[in-house]
Amino acid sequence: MGLLLGLVVIKAIVSSATFGARGSGGIFMPSFFMGAALGSGLAAVLAPYWSISTLRPGAFALVGMAAVFAAVARAPLSAILIIFEATGDYGLVLPLMLATLLAMILGEKWHPESAYTMVLARLGISSRAADTIDLLAGVQVGEVAGEPGVILSPETTLANAQGMLDRRRLHGAPVVEENRLVGLLTVSDIWAAGGATDSVTVAEAMTKDPGVVTPDLRVSEAMRRMSALGVGRLPVVSSSDGRQLVAMFLREHVVAAYHQAIDSTTHDSLSHRRLSVATGPEAHFYELEIPVGSRVAGRTIREIPWPEGCLVVSLQRGDDVRVARGEVVAREGDVVTVFSAPQGRDRLAERLSPAPSSALADDQ
Repeated sequence: MGLLLGLVVIKAIVSSATFGARGSGGIFMPSFFMGAALGSGLAAVLAPYWSISTLRPGAFALVGMAAVFAAVARAPLSAILIIFEATGDYGLVLPLMLATLLAMILGEKWHPESAYTMVLARLGISSRAADTIDLLAGVQVGEVAGEPGVILSPETTLANAQGMLDRRRLHGAPVVEENRLVGLLTVSDIWAAGGATDSVTVAEAMTKDPGVVTPDLRVSEAMRRMSALGVGRLPVVSSSDGRQLVAMFLREHVVAAYHQAIDSTTHDSLSHRRLSVATGPEAHFYELEIPVGSRVAGRTIREIPWPEGCLVVSLQRGDDVRVARGEVVAREGDVVTVFSAPQGRDRLAERLSPAPSSALADDQ
């Protein structure tokens, strides 16, 4: 039992280190290995106390394999089918279904991303279908959060605090003592303490240990946290120090994040559309040789009338490959590499031919 459970811990550490270092340790087999060891170890733990029937460590190992892989990859049906096809044992179907379901529930609760989508999520790339993508998931709090505006001291009276908030037209402000965030004071806190008075200090009325967010947190997650706490502002603290105030995240910052996400999405969509229009969905790289007597021989790349949607990449002369700069002169026998749709390739071949081309004449 100790050996099996120890192997689970060691394998988890080694696999995480390899994966985190961008090594090629894989996810599929380490998940199965840890699941088999964990299942067998669980059988060894329960065996002395289970008197109803004989426990089969092999069955526990198989179910553990499916459960761990389902939680790591978020692929419960694949895990069930793989184990069932490997064993052909119908008696394992129900335990497999129960174990993978429980693993999926716990996995979603502890971490929203699978091992395969986690790397993309850190880059702000959503792997969900386009119609279910949360635009705010691609914007981080640090990109839109602003300066605190007003920072209160615990010894400040509520009357002075109310005046500071009114002058800046704020509904709340962080409370900092010795450069450490100690609370959050809102207008609601002031009225709950009896109103703006000189007899009550900020420390007595503030909300201690308020909910906070970090600059690298997604705006969508910050919104959910804000909604759960029922507040309209959250202090932004350093990722390395949960008490170091760096900014404030307000409701209006959500609007800014939404517009930023819309602008980014529109830009990406237009870029893809321009590339599609320019090259077409069937664009490829093609190599064409400039024949003897070609009308383009002796011209520079800049002077050659390339067909629309045809992107010249390089020019090869013998063993010498040159980048297709505007001043490079094309010679007979040179091999031109272009990126184009098939139609563009055919038009270019016509223009490179020795016979006079109507298309070339038109361009001239």
